[in-house]
Amino acid sequence: MEHDDVSPQEAEAVRGACEDWCAEQSVDPASPLGQDVLLMMVTAFRQGVQEREALVAACDRFIEERRSAVQLGAPAIPSR
Repeated sequence: MEHDDVSPQEAEAVRGACEDWCAEQSVDPASPLGQDVLLMMVTAFRQGVQEREALVAACDRFIEERRSAVQLGAPAIPSR
């Protein structure tokens, strides 16, 4: 099987894990964060994380890493 080929069962596992995580966190799966989560889960799946619970746990770690880079009350970063 090619690296980019995904079976229906694999797609269902990732989709289900993403929907589970998004529902637990009240995140719209179609939102930018929901799409980031989906991409992270696809990457994790291709790296061997294939159980739904493990994908959700990997997502929790991913979000915690993102959160650790954000400091509430920090000055805004100029966009120009």
